[in-house]
Amino acid sequence: LWSKNYADELPIHLAAREGQVETIIYILENSTIHVDTATVDLWTPFHYAVNNGYLATIEFLVSKGASINSIDRFGRTALHWAVRYDFKDIVEYLLKHNIKFNAKDKEGRTALDIAKSTMNLDLISVLSDYEKTKIKGK
Repeated sequence: LWSKNYADELPIHLAAREGQVETIIYILENSTIHVDTATVDLWTPFHYAVNNGYLATIEFLVSKGASINSIDRFGRTALHWAVRYDFKDIVEYLLKHNIKFNAKDKEGRTALDIAKSTMNLDLISVLSDYEKTKIKGK
């Protein structure tokens, strides 16, 4: 369970990348591996699940204490990645679970900046509405 591959990934990372909740359960119950174990690039199982669009895996990891605000080596949160890959359901989930909305990556971009740069009108709307209601109190 502690064997890493060439990319510094443990089996828990690979299971999250593939949305294999049962495998993640097995690993967490049969080892001392923490739910937020990170790779050299600071990717946690949560990052892998978000990046590949596995909402059920995301929900499970959060239920086990995964940090939704962890950042990778580029300073990106899960929200940055969910927006980049157009996972609206995951964006909405993250916003409901109080992810840091205005977090900036190392290039100074927020998730809303990424949505605007790709002209993703649907996510621009979701993020702008969230900003108006939660951030500015309107």
